Amino acid sequence: MRTELFNERIIAAQGAKHITRANIAEKKSLREQLENDVEKFLRSGGSVKTLSGIDFKPKQPSKPVERIKPWREVKQPEFAKSERNVKLHEWTKAKRDRINSLSKAMNVDRSYVANRVYGKVFVTAAEFEHEIKPAMAMVERGESHDQA
Repeated sequence: MRTELFNERIIAAQGAKHITRANIAEKKSLREQLENDVEKFLRSGGSVKTLSGIDFKPKQPSKPVERIKPWREVKQPEFAKSERNVKLHEWTKAKRDRINSLSKAMNVDRSYVANRVYGKVFVTAAEFEHEIKPAMAMVERGESHDQA
């Protein structure tokens, strides 16, 4: 009875469209196949059997990549233009290996002096007057003895 109603509906709809008998037969066979599949599904209790396979997870969106700045664009150290830092920097540039000599004279690590020379650490007035200046004078005296 269902197929008869289906055929009548197809014929009624066919009046406005150009449908061939082959199209009607194809639709009819698809409808029968669907009805058979539904009957099988209902006979099996209406349960869905999942097939074993790979569980795909959605891809995580990638993070935006930060551009690495060339060394010319990197911000200069904060204290590089401080008056005492500039004096210390110019003094160490005047002769080779003065950073090492100054660190030995002050009895501190080389990085302590280098950070102040290159402006990464601010040189206070007290530090410059009481620690660095006397050590600079001592290094200069040592250099003048080496030349003589």
